[in-house]
Amino acid sequence: MKTALSAPYLMQKILATAALHTSILFPSQREFYHHQASGLQIRALSIFNSSHLELDAEKCTLIVVFSSLLAMHSLCDVVKSPDDDFSNFLKSFICCLDVAS
Repeated sequence: MKTALSAPYLMQKILATAALHTSILFPSQREFYHHQASGLQIRALSIFNSSHLELDAEKCTLIVVFSSLLAMHSLCDVVKSPDDDFSNFLKSFICCLDVAS
C-alpha cells in the first residue's frame, strides 16, 4: 500500500478495481459502480500517460502491477459482456492478453 501511495496512477487503478469488484457484489448498484470504475481507470491511464517515468527496479514493479490490473479489468469487462459471438470474445480476450504483456 505504501508503494501504491507513491504512484498516483496505481492508486487510481486500485480504486477502479475496488469499484469494479463492488459492481459485481451489489448487482442493484452495478451500473453506478461500473461507471465509477471506468472513470477511475481513465484517470489512472491519464496520470500514467502524463507522467515521465525514469525506469528503475521499483518503477518497473509498479508498472507491472498497473498493467496486470488493467488487463484484469479488461478481462472482467470481456467476460461480463452479453455478446454471444465467440470471435468477438476471442478478439477482446487477445486484446486483454496484449495489455498484460
